[in-house]
Amino acid sequence: MINNHFIQQFIKQIRQLINCPDPLNEIKGYLNTLTCETLMKQVPFYDDLEVCLFEDKTVSIWYCRFIPGIKVPPHDHQMDVVVKIFDGTEHHGFYKNDNGKLIALKSTQVNAGEIVVLNGEQIHDVTPDKHKVSQALHVYFGPLNKIKRTVWDKENNKALPFTIENYQALAQ
Repeated sequence: MINNHFIQQFIKQIRQLINCPDPLNEIKGYLNTLTCETLMKQVPFYDDLEVCLFEDKTVSIWYCRFIPGIKVPPHDHQMDVVVKIFDGTEHHGFYKNDNGKLIALKSTQVNAGEIVVLNGEQIHDVTPDKHKVSQALHVYFGPLNKIKRTVWDKENNKALPFTIENYQALAQ
């Protein structure tokens, strides 16, 4: 159980919004009300870079900190996700899966205070700014730890099952 009051209230609010008729827009709206300053002050420092704050059959809520020099490999989520970056800058590369082969589509820079929305079909990688850690809260529209996903080995252009071992081995 998370013993931080802000995080407990955040989880409670997200759990209510995930059951609304339009959860995507409701959650985006709520995340837009949270300033970077508030999140920097209220979100605790976690020893792990990625922490599952809550998960049930309807929603998974994660804290993620990406450090310079580590690139998150291309992966999918198999569900919608809304990400609020509250510290640093992230570069997101977007891809499509063409019969198991990864094809680059576009990339974008996401700054602190901005939100990224991904649908369940999208594949992306994440690279933090070269000089600063990024921090974000991720809201997944389902049980992220319980579904089959894919991570890509870009060097060999090969799709692999998403496991912690494959993910960590491919993070650069």
